[in-house]
Amino acid sequence: MAEDLIVLLDYIGWKEPRGLHIISISLGGMISQEVACRIPERIISLTLSATTSGGYPWTNFPSVYLLLVDAHPDLAKTSFLQWKKGKPRSPKISLSGPSSHLTVFTKSWLGDKDEEDPSRTNREHQTELFTKRMNLTKPQTLLGTVYQMCSVLTHHVTPDRLRKISSSVSKVLLVTGDEDDLLKADKTFYLKRHTPEAELVQWENTGHAINYQRRRKFNALVERVVKEGREKVSKRN
Repeated sequence: MAEDLIVLLDYIGWKEPRGLHIISISLGGMISQEVACRIPERIISLTLSATTSGGYPWTNFPSVYLLLVDAHPDLAKTSFLQWKKGKPRSPKISLSGPSSHLTVFTKSWLGDKDEEDPSRTNREHQTELFTKRMNLTKPQTLLGTVYQMCSVLTHHVTPDRLRKISSSVSKVLLVTGDEDDLLKADKTFYLKRHTPEAELVQWENTGHAINYQRRRKFNALVERVVKEGREKVSKRN
């Protein structure tokens, strides 16, 4: 998938040195690490959120199960739905929201009022977003799911490669929540040990879906990282 992204970048002409800001989360963070290993000279800033450097397949298996099965049981149930008149059937979601919410968000946060619409809870808001995504997104094929599982199982960026990323990319940010049940915070702490130049940010009462749960803080953080990356490149030039 990293090679796919690089080919796409080449196709649209984004080849210039220090021209890319990469913002990623979870599996996207795994892919971004591979991209950064291959074309570090083209990246200004790299944001790795709620992700891991991986390891051997047998150590990655729990991550595969949690990411693709336990965290997304509702997706698993609806991934292979038959299409009817060009539209997928609506997923059956309980009033309490999809069960995946308890895996990617913190329970206390789900019960809080939504910061943009205090008339409803975060759970209600996220359930609405989940339903919209399920109705608009084409179901993943069985083969696609298998390939995705294989990608997670075989993902492994060694300490040497991590240090190369850290020393080659102008600005690297590592972000994690303190209650991430999918990819524990210690996965990010491990990344930090082998990327000494990287900045580490951890937020309290925050789960795996960090960009949804802390969307304002996350967006502000990304804007700062993009700015700092540009400033570092300007100073070097």
